[in-house]
Amino acid sequence: MPAALAAVALGLTLSPGRAAPAPPAFISKIAAFRPRTVECRVAVTLYEGGGFTVEMYLWAKLPALWRVDITGVNPNEFPQSQIVGMRMVFNEDRVQVYDPTTGRIVEQRLNADLGSRPGASGRMGFTMAELLFVDDPTNYDLVAMVPQTVQGRALVRYDFVLRRPQLLEKVLVARESIWVDPKTGEPVRAQLYDPANRAAGIVVLKDHRKVATGVALPMTVEMFMESGGPTTIARVTFQLKDGKFYLPQRIDAYQGTRAVLALAYTGCRVNHTIDASRFQLSP
Repeated sequence: MPAALAAVALGLTLSPGRAAPAPPAFISKIAAFRPRTVECRVAVTLYEGGGFTVEMYLWAKLPALWRVDITGVNPNEFPQSQIVGMRMVFNEDRVQVYDPTTGRIVEQRLNADLGSRPGASGRMGFTMAELLFVDDPTNYDLVAMVPQTVQGRALVRYDFVLRRPQLLEKVLVARESIWVDPKTGEPVRAQLYDPANRAAGIVVLKDHRKVATGVALPMTVEMFMESGGPTTIARVTFQLKDGKFYLPQRIDAYQGTRAVLALAYTGCRVNHTIDASRFQLSP
């Protein structure tokens, strides 16, 4: 074991003069399967208060330019019927919203108090790296790589400190560890920590599919978040469109055993040209 890794494994701090470890290869390899543009139909079902479904269409230039149009609700009843026709454009740390009830466009800045990185609006779960905040190398420092054997399997634990902590549920995530199988390139588990270094959540990555040498993508990601109440569980099912592009297919969220919402992506088109005017709202 290299001296720097041995120091970390023994709980010692790295010398400030040492160069930071290079980003792990599994991040860049997985990122190669992210599309440049996406168009999808999206249905979001909210189960509270009897439940209703919001139908949307989205256009995205990843990672940080998005447009979402709300096209329908079911049942089409007041008050949720008022949001039909709403249009939203997310651009880096700003969002523009067209309100069909007033005919006005309002621009707001995303809440800086959440510590969002530039391009935070692009984090909508389109890759595993986005879910774990390591898609943007300006947002983390890789502070350790520690070989570990977990349940008889030889893995490498990567420890990251986030330069701009991210809010998940009601927990601010400031640090994380990701365990990867160095032989297969499979990321298999992650542990999330809050700014006080308390364990805040666990991410399990499974149902891997080998897509290239040294690259295996998890087709199911389960996140378990602790926020003082019932555990929040999010299950993301991914698809590999045309064998080349890694996209979410469905997201289900629960509070304990109670279903909160379901989100389904259908009819996705990837890497098609999207005219810049699509991201300019007009009344």
